[in-house]
Amino acid sequence: MKLINNFLVGSDVEFFLVDKQTGKPVSAEGLVKGSKDEPYFFDESNPYFATSLDNVSYEGNIPPAKTADEFVAYMKKLRDYMDSSVPNTLKTLAKGSVRMDWKYLETEIAQLYGCHPSQNAWSGETELVEANPKSNLRAAGFHIHIGYDKPDYDRNIEIIKAMDSYLGVPAVLLEPADERKKVGYGRAGNHRHTRYGVEYRSLSSYFASSDELIRWCFNQTTKAIDFINNGRIKEIEGLGDEIQFVINNNSKRRAKKLVDQFEIELPQ
Repeated sequence: MKLINNFLVGSDVEFFLVDKQTGKPVSAEGLVKGSKDEPYFFDESNPYFATSLDNVSYEGNIPPAKTADEFVAYMKKLRDYMDSSVPNTLKTLAKGSVRMDWKYLETEIAQLYGCHPSQNAWSGETELVEANPKSNLRAAGFHIHIGYDKPDYDRNIEIIKAMDSYLGVPAVLLEPADERKKVGYGRAGNHRHTRYGVEYRSLSSYFASSDELIRWCFNQTTKAIDFINNGRIKEIEGLGDEIQFVINNNSKRRAKKLVDQFEIELPQ
């Protein structure tokens, strides 16, 4: 069996901007540096730290991390920069979705999202979120990138299925109710293949809301990879339908059963 060796864990994460006094979300358009095509690299000593505008949210990237401590420190550095770069009346918010005031949604950029397809690891199908001009609901994700030696398609699929088991399922128990999946984001098995490995796209920005959750995400990613390297991936092959149902329907009762079955630790 081919092992997953020398893996690193990175992330791109989207934050909303909110007014500190009212708590209401505002558009990041016109307030942040960088775009999807031309990110802004805010740390000259490390080319992985970057920001960009993503629809109405503020997106950032961190370097790949070897340890949980590095992962937490990189996320803190990113968010600290983001908060310092916007007007002092605003702050970043790590939340799965918000309802935006319609006045922020009149621009072409604000109506553009979901333009790049992703895949479903369970069905193999391509998934594309289509913008709905009649909705003011906007979503934000916390995407986890796994890089490793000599990545290949089959191993990527195994990683995403294990990530669903170790992160996507328990996330149903951890995250407060939110509307992100109404837009089409956060579904089970959602991923993109990369030149260095794979990107897991099922978690929301909520999981970047505290050091504890960020650390938990890194540690659960490590456990998912150990699960594969220990030859246990076959244990979830017959559970695909159940795992997808739990994540896609936010079924807390059925999530609890899977969490108990796989002895998954939740943050205290």
